[in-house]
Amino acid sequence: MTLLATDGLGSARTTSGSDGRFSLVDLEPGPATLLVACAGHEPLARSVVVQAPRATRPEEVVVDLGELRLARVGAADVPPAGRWVIDPDHTSLAATAHHLGLSAVTGRLSRLEGVVVVAESFTESSVQVRIDAASIDSGVAKRDEHLRSADFLDVANHPWITYEGRGLLSDGDGGWQLNGELVLNGRARQVPLALRCTGTGTDPWGGERVAFQATAQLSRDDFAMRWKEAFGLGVAIFGTTLRITIDLEAVRET
Repeated sequence: MTLLATDGLGSARTTSGSDGRFSLVDLEPGPATLLVACAGHEPLARSVVVQAPRATRPEEVVVDLGELRLARVGAADVPPAGRWVIDPDHTSLAATAHHLGLSAVTGRLSRLEGVVVVAESFTESSVQVRIDAASIDSGVAKRDEHLRSADFLDVANHPWITYEGRGLLSDGDGGWQLNGELVLNGRARQVPLALRCTGTGTDPWGGERVAFQATAQLSRDDFAMRWKEAFGLGVAIFGTTLRITIDLEAVRET
């Protein structure tokens, strides 16, 4: 982490900790440029304003810069052909709905398995995923019990959620649309995924990894999850649309 003053005279440099926190000292207040560098990644520049310390705490000013994401050097638009096994410990699958048309409630499905088969012609690639429906976790135990019931996921009768997709269409902007079938709550529907490969790289054990981000929109009606669909003037208690967000990491089979 390097901070450059706009006059080019003042600068400070340090290294962040594993939690992303860092500290710079003896800074002059005013506009500056923060340069972030990491081996194997493109550097990132962010315009910042160094604040004057308050009289009550003259020794420090704490600033949250949010997420600083660096692009991997040499990251390919598509991964090399092969069979890639999904790493569930580094994969996140979340479903978000609105409550009373106001706040967003997100549930995560943490237990899953599957493979991504990257074809020589990337557009012929495929994916197969199986998800344990009982692993839903919204952060509230009582709500999770209800989500597992017949009102929603009906885990007792349909313990697995599956998705099988084959065939990709370019969106013209570096991303892809994957066409596939989702089986949820015993109902099968065609659900396209908006998909983007976010990079490939090696891990500390010599494995080759690939990462994808994907999103989709589901209708609760399509999967017979109609519990208390509306009240009052037709406002749904739980939104009738679910937004699915996936961050997936997979390891190439050797």
